[in-house]
Amino acid sequence: MTNSSLRKFFFLALFDSMARPQYRDELLLKAIATVCKEYRALQEVHQEGVNTDVKENTKISFHMGRIEAGKTNYSVSTLTLICDYFKVSLSTFMKKVEKEKESLEKCSK
Repeated sequence: MTNSSLRKFFFLALFDSMARPQYRDELLLKAIATVCKEYRALQEVHQEGVNTDVKENTKISFHMGRIEAGKTNYSVSTLTLICDYFKVSLSTFMKKVEKEKESLEKCSK
């Protein structure tokens, strides 16, 4: 494979992955955002404080504002970082999210 055809292959692969829409559960993302805000309020820390602490402890760039905006999909690994930061299990966190989502579903009907 020549360099030109290799570049074309990677470009097409990248373009293809960008063209496919991602599934987004808007209510779930909003519920996660709300629960994150609640945990942050309990610990009396700003978004920037969370970002800085996570980056210092894990060397991973982190943006709590994007998560709390409730518009972006993120990985389970990112949720784990959040749970670790707030010292709560993933299952406890997701139970709160589930209750919040149920509440949002009732309000949207």
